[in-house]
Amino acid sequence: MKKLLLVAMLSLSAVASPVSNSVIAKAKKAVEETAKSYFGPKAYVYYSNSSAEDKEVFFNVLWTEETTDVFYDEGEQIYVPVKTECEQEMVYLVDTKKVLLTQNAYCY
Repeated sequence: MKKLLLVAMLSLSAVASPVSNSVIAKAKKAVEETAKSYFGPKAYVYYSNSSAEDKEVFFNVLWTEETTDVFYDEGEQIYVPVKTECEQEMVYLVDTKKVLLTQNAYCY
């Protein structure tokens, strides 16, 4: 009975162990590469959390989009630069080593 209890405790501790820092670092590098290819070289990636099963590592990606708005003043076009901050959640799948977008990006 003691052996069975010990095996059960070891199994639970192995399942509940957090994602190691080396896995988080590897995941962040993969997410950064993907984010920069999607959103440009100035995308900033930071760790958010990991799933309860530690099979997924979540990151948030921030970047700035610069566009130009046009309005007219007495028939003359006036161009105004507009900066928009955007955010996207991405997830690194530990087992398959894939990076996925988890939701639509939102900008404010």
